[in-house]
Amino acid sequence: MMMVTFVPLVEECVFRGYLFLMLFAVGGAISSSWASAIAICGTAVLFAAAHSAGAWSAGQLLRIATTFTTGLIFATLRHRSASTVPGVVAHAVYNAGIVLLGSAVGQCM
Repeated sequence: MMMVTFVPLVEECVFRGYLFLMLFAVGGAISSSWASAIAICGTAVLFAAAHSAGAWSAGQLLRIATTFTTGLIFATLRHRSASTVPGVVAHAVYNAGIVLLGSAVGQCM
C-alpha cells in the first residue's frame, strides 16, 4: 500500500515539487527559453539516478531507461498543469500497475 500511496506523494513533492522549481529557476537564469527543458530533463535524470541500485547490468539499464521515461512524463505533467497533483496520481497508478503485475506473476516487490 505504501508503494501506491505514500511513495508517489513523497517522490513527486521532492522531484516535481522542490527540485523542479529549483531547476526551473537555474534554467531561467541560464536562458528563459530553456528553463522548462532543463527542469523537465533534470528532474527525470535525478529521478532515474535515485532509482538505480548501482548495478550496471542490462536489466538495470532497462530499469533506468524506464524510470527516466516515466520521470519525463511526470515532469511534463507537472509543467503543463503547474501542479504536482497530476504527477502524484499518474505515479500512483503506475506503481499500482507494477504491484499488480508483480503479484500476478508472483514477484511482488
